[in-house]
Parts: sequence; C-alpha cells; structure tokens
Amino acid sequence: MRLRVISIGLVAALACGDSSEDGTAGSESGGTTTGSTSSTGIDEPVGTTTADVTSTGTTGAVDESSDVGTTIATPDAGNPITEPIIEPCGTLDPHPPANYDIFGERYGDVWGFTKGDREYVALGNTFGLSIVDVTEEPLVEVGYLELPGFVPGRAVRGHGHHVYLGGQGPGGSQASLRVVDVDDPTQPVVVAERSEYTDQIHTLQVTDGVLYLNSGTGACRFLTLGDPAAPVEVGGYYGNDCHDSLAVGDRLFVGGGWTEHFDIVDIGDLSAPAVLGVTAVEPGTYGHSGVLDASGAYFYAFDELHVHDMMIYDVADPGAPTLVGTFSLGEDVVPHNGLRRGNYLYVAWYEAGFVLLDIHDPAAPFEALRFATWPDPPAAEWDGAISLDMNLPSGKVLVSDSREGLFALCVQTPP
Repeated sequence: MRLRVISIGLVAALACGDSSEDGTAGSESGGTTTGSTSSTGIDEPVGTTTADVTSTGTTGAVDESSDVGTTIATPDAGNPITEPIIEPCGTLDPHPPANYDIFGERYGDVWGFTKGDREYVALGNTFGLSIVDVTEEPLVEVGYLELPGFVPGRAVRGHGHHVYLGGQGPGGSQASLRVVDVDDPTQPVVVAERSEYTDQIHTLQVTDGVLYLNSGTGACRFLTLGDPAAPVEVGGYYGNDCHDSLAVGDRLFVGGGWTEHFDIVDIGDLSAPAVLGVTAVEPGTYGHSGVLDASGAYFYAFDELHVHDMMIYDVADPGAPTLVGTFSLGEDVVPHNGLRRGNYLYVAWYEAGFVLLDIHDPAAPFEALRFATWPDPPAAEWDGAISLDMNLPSGKVLVSDSREGLFALCVQTPP
C-alpha cells in the first residue's frame, strides 16, 4: 500500500513527537463554496466526552470540542506554525478483504481507547473486530474477536473499556447490539448481546454517558450507560430516518437520510424528545451526518448522494435553521463522516481520503490539506475513507479505509 501526503500548497513532513517545525502545507484554494453569512466569532467548547481510567476516547459523536485531545508535535512557542501540517504515523491492513465490496467484505468503523500508557484502536470488519496498538510505529494487531455472520460496515463506538458493535446488511440477522470488554486488549470478549436491536443499528454514537443507536430506517434510540455492560433504553426519536446523530448538550442533530433534511431535537429529557426545528428539504440529497462549529451557530451537514456534498446551516435559532451555503471539493468524491477540533473539520471523504477543512470563517470553508487513503481513480463511489476518531491523548487522527485498512495520522493546525 502506498502512503501519499497531498496538500493544497506544500507537502509537509513532521515526525510525530518532534518539537521542531520542518515544513508547512495548505493554502486557501481548492473546493467550492456558495453563500455566506458573518461569523459569530465565539469559540466556545461544545460537546463533552466521557471517560474513565482506561479510556479518553469515549465519544463517537460527529462533533468534538476544541479542547478534546491534543495536536501532535507541539511547535516551539517562539516559532509557531502558520499552516496545517500532516504526517503519516503508521498504517495497518490487518485483515485484507479477499473479495472486497463496499456492500460486502470490507473494513468498517474505528474507535480509539487507552489502557495504561498504551493507545489502541478498535477496528471493525465484516467478520469481526481488530484491536490494534497505535502507540508507536509499526502498528500492531494485538487482539482479534471473530463474530458470527456477515456484517458489512460494522458500527463501532465505545465507553471506558467497553466497545459497542452493531450493523445491518446481508448478515443483519446476526448483527445484534454486542458489548465487548477490551480491558485486556489482547483478549476482547463479548460480555452482552442484545438481540432486540438486531439489524436496527446503522451507526452508533456515545456522548455524555448515552449510547445512541441510529437505525437509518426511522429510529434513534437512547440508552444510558450507568452500567456500561448493560445499557438501558430510556427513550428515542422517530421523526426521520435517523441515519446518524450528533448530541451536543441538550440538542440532538439528526441526519434524515432519504427524508432529505436534518432535524434539531431537544433531548433535555431523553424520555420525551421534542423537535426544535427542521431544515428545508434539499431535493436529491441524503441527510447523512453533520458537525457543529465551535460557536454552536453553524451546522455542517454531509450529503452522501453528491448533490451538495456539504450544506452549511445557520442554526443560531434552532427553530429556524437556514441554509447559507454549500461546499464541494469540485471532484467526483463524496463526503461521509466528520469531526471538529477547534476551527477545523476533519472529514473521512471516501475516495478523497482524509480531508482537513478550515472553518475560521464558518460560512466559507476551504480545503487546507488532505491525505490519500484510496489509491484508485475517484468515481463518486462509497469506497475509501469511511470513519475517523481522534480522542487519543496523543491527538492522532485515526482513519479507516473500506479496503486499505487503518491509518494513523499526526496532524498539526495553527489556532
């Protein structure tokens, strides 16, 4: 597998853990943005993570506060960086798909956790779950859990030393909600199986001690994690397809899937969610997932059908979300999932690989940097970078590619 670092400006190289600045990358070019409004200019942390002594990577939500995690290789205070920098910090293809198909044999979701002073990744695939040590190069698979059935795109999220697995598809009949204990990363073990959620989990998120089961077929279910091994369902939202969801404080942003819109829901009382607002229908789009900016006033909504790619909504008034612009890379590539750190969006953009967007002006994002994970020519397909996580103490960005496996990236960004 070839590793390629591609930037919009200069190609930059900086070794993980090196405190010196060796290069810069990125410029304000690439991508297409339409529409604009003024920024609120407030940079407050949004969303929180849950943690215990064995894990700091405990949220799977598609938004992260600017104080979650740390950037790699903090530069000398007297010589701060002025442009984003990226360096590959390891890659691993632990179970190469013998008969790769995006709807069949492939890699799925990724989630990072810690045990002692070691950093690990839980990486799903059609047949099971890999546990990979990503503390340093080379990356090493230290444990593997084979699971029954044939479950493409296995959903993976975690809380403490428990990992939650779900899925749909051809093997959906064996894709129940499974709880896996990874306290011993070399011996992951299933400690609970919830058959009532079989084939009802397209994506998973964990935020503030709540597990969100998103079906993609009409249900967002809320389960509390007072006992992480025995989640308790306390409510749900059934107002759209619920392909994915983002919980920030007492609000839930719900990707409507085929309903072609996003809903903003009050979840102050999980047992009685209430709709605050609904975006206008955007014909031909697929409401996939989204990310909130640092001020909480702008929501970046990903479209998986390559009509707008990314829609930018002003949600300062959640009762009247307003489309203020759209963004595209201007290529035959489709976005999938994203996270935020500070004033940057970190996006798994399928065939484009990992893409870093600068959102200092929240209504006018631009591409700052990218890292290719998918070596084939783009064709607007759902192949390539599909999932990412970045809650490890080192700040490493973990990216899973549907065919190529796991990539650990060291990323620096200026304020």
